[in-house]
Amino acid sequence: MRDIKTVLFSPQMIGYSGNFAETHNLKQINGGMGTDVNILRGSTEPIFVFGAHFFGDRKPFKHFKQILNRHKGPQIFFMGGGGDTNLKSLTYIKNRNVRIPTYSFSQDNIGLDLLRSVGMGHDEIYVPMKSYDRYKSTMLGDKIWFHLGFSGTNGVMNNLIPNMIEEFGTDRIRYVDTRGHRPSIINDTKHYIVKKDADYMHTQYKETFVYIKPSPSKGSTTMWELGNMGRRTICPGHETLDNVVSIAGGWLQDLNHQLLIDSIKKEESRIGTMQNEVANITKGYHIQDKSWMQLNFWKNWNG
Repeated sequence: MRDIKTVLFSPQMIGYSGNFAETHNLKQINGGMGTDVNILRGSTEPIFVFGAHFFGDRKPFKHFKQILNRHKGPQIFFMGGGGDTNLKSLTYIKNRNVRIPTYSFSQDNIGLDLLRSVGMGHDEIYVPMKSYDRYKSTMLGDKIWFHLGFSGTNGVMNNLIPNMIEEFGTDRIRYVDTRGHRPSIINDTKHYIVKKDADYMHTQYKETFVYIKPSPSKGSTTMWELGNMGRRTICPGHETLDNVVSIAGGWLQDLNHQLLIDSIKKEESRIGTMQNEVANITKGYHIQDKSWMQLNFWKNWNG
């Protein structure tokens, strides 16, 4: 019987909240401005906290801190989104150990070195953020899927994607226009904008053979989705994952583009095949039981 039944989402992660809470049957609390800061006041129940976005002095982050500070029970933090790579955020969480038992992080999409640098306990487990049941292995198409993200978009567009278009052709590039929050398909000189929904994205995924994730800390949800469909991810970091072709360094657009091109061409040789092994490997990384919903699970590995 589980004893963790509630999840609190940081302002940056509210857009992902429904999938996680519904998949795991958790009570969902969004840490945004519309939520009463006293909603967890004095509560000693253990909770999950998704996202550690405490950087800056913007009102949403201050509001989130107030909600968290009023809660007096154990808190288990999950990484989510690039904001979790902010050193100030991690230091803030680390310092909370002084008065509230904080069972550190489930490491999902961030380099372990950063956690070690602030002396934080961590575990390299992968809790599924959503159900991946619909993402089945399919024959590889001939398109390349890029992640742009909510920041760094101009760098990817200006420095990386033009080189990829020159090498592979305009009609083979796929990406999500996060500035408009709508999927965009680059075709010739036009952007074809369509509604972003799961059915549409799944259809687009079927046309791809590889996923390019320029940042080590962003775009991991797509990495799991495409991995379950047999598509490898090329990105910096994630060296321990066999469904990833890891390229050392920072953001991909700042690295040797020829190395990326060569890696894409290796995956390109698999077009028209079924990569069931990649799909099975990807599925195997996610924890399969509900042991992580017990407080003792976190106490045991965090000492």
